[in-house]
Amino acid sequence: MRKIAGYLTKNRSEKDQKTAQSTHENEYIKPRKTFWRNSKQLLKFSLRLYVMNICISPLHGMFADIQFIFYQVHQLL
Repeated sequence: MRKIAGYLTKNRSEKDQKTAQSTHENEYIKPRKTFWRNSKQLLKFSLRLYVMNICISPLHGMFADIQFIFYQVHQLL
C-alpha cells in the first residue's frame, strides 16, 4: 500500500504513478479534504469581510471628513 495525497492506495504501475503525480501537481484533481478545507476558509474569510464592512461603513464617512480636514490644514501651513 502507498500513501498518495493523504489516502492509502494500492501499488500502481510506474505510468499510473506519474499520471497521478502530474495530476496532483497541476491541481486538476484535489482531494476532498483539501477542497472542503479551502471552502471553509473562503466562507469564513468572506463572512469576516462582510461583518467588517457592516461595522466600519458608518464610520467611513467620518474618517474621510477628518482626513480631508487634516489635508486642508496641511495645505495652509
